[in-house]
Amino acid sequence: MKREDWLIFGFPAGVFALIEFLMMKTGRGKISFRWLLRRAVRKTDSGLYPETCHNANRLQCLAGRKAPHDASTGAGTGHALRRGAEHRGEFRQSRCRPASSFFRSAAQMLKDLPVRRCPGSSVPALMMKIGIFTIIELLIVIAVVAILAAMLLPALGKAREAAYTIKCTGNQKQLLNMQMLYADSYRDWGIGNCYPYYESKSSGKRVEYMRYFRTDDPDFATGIGLPAKSLAKFLECSSADRWIKSSGYTPASFEHYTVNSCTSSTQTGRNSYAWASVEEGYFKPSTVKLPGRMGWVTDGRDYQDDTWRFWHNGNCVIGFVDLSVRSLRKSDIPYHPTSGYTRIWNRYPASASPLPVGYP
Repeated sequence: MKREDWLIFGFPAGVFALIEFLMMKTGRGKISFRWLLRRAVRKTDSGLYPETCHNANRLQCLAGRKAPHDASTGAGTGHALRRGAEHRGEFRQSRCRPASSFFRSAAQMLKDLPVRRCPGSSVPALMMKIGIFTIIELLIVIAVVAILAAMLLPALGKAREAAYTIKCTGNQKQLLNMQMLYADSYRDWGIGNCYPYYESKSSGKRVEYMRYFRTDDPDFATGIGLPAKSLAKFLECSSADRWIKSSGYTPASFEHYTVNSCTSSTQTGRNSYAWASVEEGYFKPSTVKLPGRMGWVTDGRDYQDDTWRFWHNGNCVIGFVDLSVRSLRKSDIPYHPTSGYTRIWNRYPASASPLPVGYP
């Protein structure tokens, strides 16, 4: 270890406290503290700083050779330091001990500060220098903050989307419960369209499915669901809302959860996997042979959206007829060459087929 990395044992603790205060107030960004200390030790060894030591023995101790001895007068800096060390019972005659990194930094700072002598005392007084916060330091701080922000923002975005996914999953679960309560109340016929007919199809009389779940609707209230304002807030998806605001799309309504219209499809190609359904937009969930293979509700741009949306960290959250809610990746849903991810009656998860595409 080099000599400048050692300090004389027994240096007064009060001086180090003062140095710590001055280090916080003094800016020294352009000069290395280690270089300052080495320069100070060299000058001290050569006698350029005689006022910092009381005699030759003091110089040798500062260089790490031996402890200070009594001066002829018994006064001065060396005597004051020795007296403080003897008071603490830590004075040693033969060797010095290594200082901590803080003390080495403090000594470096002490060497760089201006020194003057107080009247009537041989102990130098430290004059505090006012540090200047330069533009270079400001730019460095800004750059560090920018780097940290660039590292943290993606993680925060993923965490936010994960929270949105949990909320959307819970909302779809509650919506599935409302759907099943409606089916139990109407002889097992559940709502299989976002805009079903409330009379025969030939009459052309249709209604939004949400009105069946508004407890304060004067014409279509079923006693299932929530008041209109609470239901509208409940049927909002945060991920869908962010997409709508960023894309500039004008939705047909503020309700984002929609019903898979393929559940009420009357296609004959379903073969032995066909279930009870009518073209007015209703079906019987209990007749679906593979309820875990057919989606019932999901989120979209509005309640009429008929496309699978992958807004939740690249996943699509879907509520199935078996009352489970799962997140599907794009690779889980067959892609149609012309229709893309539009819901198609013979493609999973719009179908209840054991095959990704078609029925056996």
